[in-house]
Amino acid sequence: MIVVIGILAAIAIPKFALTRDDANIVKGKSTVANIQSGLVTNRTKRIMRGEAKYPSTLDGATNNAEGEELFTEVLEHPVRAKHSAGGWQKTGSTKYQFFINNSTTVEFSYDGDSSSATFGRFGCNSSDPNCEKYFLN
Repeated sequence: MIVVIGILAAIAIPKFALTRDDANIVKGKSTVANIQSGLVTNRTKRIMRGEAKYPSTLDGATNNAEGEELFTEVLEHPVRAKHSAGGWQKTGSTKYQFFINNSTTVEFSYDGDSSSATFGRFGCNSSDPNCEKYFLN
């Protein structure tokens, strides 16, 4: 009986870990979609005020600060920085990192430079294999 339970656990635990990673990826994709939608909404509000631009930054959070609110400029309910699976952290003034699990991350950036051709874009770098694998498929 104990051997059977051991075999079942050996099969189930790795599948559970993959399911958890899948859930974190969906959570990350949802947050990215909300940020992109928030950018459009924010710009629309600015246009109505006579300013045809995106925000220069997504938040005023400190880099690598656990628990700070991220994406406050574009999300009604900001994300709290968390340096573990399913969490986000700010790594630069316009750079963010999403944790798929505790060892796999994807780098994201926001282009707040109004002179840039990609102004207002939030996304991951397509040359990053984790971006390609988890967010561009």
